[in-house]
Amino acid sequence: SPSTEDLHSLTDLANLESLQLQDRSRDLTNPICLSAGYADKILDLLPQLSCLDGIRVRGSGDSYYQLCRQIDQALSGGSNSPSAAAGASSSDGASSSGLGEAFWSLDASVTAALAETAAAETEFAEAVARLRDRELQTMLCLEEWDRELKKRKV
Repeated sequence: SPSTEDLHSLTDLANLESLQLQDRSRDLTNPICLSAGYADKILDLLPQLSCLDGIRVRGSGDSYYQLCRQIDQALSGGSNSPSAAAGASSSDGASSSGLGEAFWSLDASVTAALAETAAAETEFAEAVARLRDRELQTMLCLEEWDRELKKRKV
């Protein structure tokens, strides 16, 4: 049966950044994808990949993939799960879900990205408000000039 070792020849392709082995929207799957943990094995084999099966797995925008990966590991009881790292017992009820407290806390990079996004949104809103003020001032000036021109024509 096919395995990720069959892709070993791809390791020589240093510029390979994207690999598509399955397309869920079209229900197309390479048999390699049927092996347990194939995505982790592929990423270990090809560390230069930034996109696997159409999903950003490394680099800017990979936080969604990383979160889903952590959830999958936690739900499957994987040893790399946040609940295993943090311990399954928690007085606040996190143990009832089977996930440790660390699982529900935001990663520092996610927190920084959220703060950066919020700052950019605030800056954008302020710029829009300034433009609206200038538009209003321009309209008032145009109305005043229009009245002056009408007075001079009469």
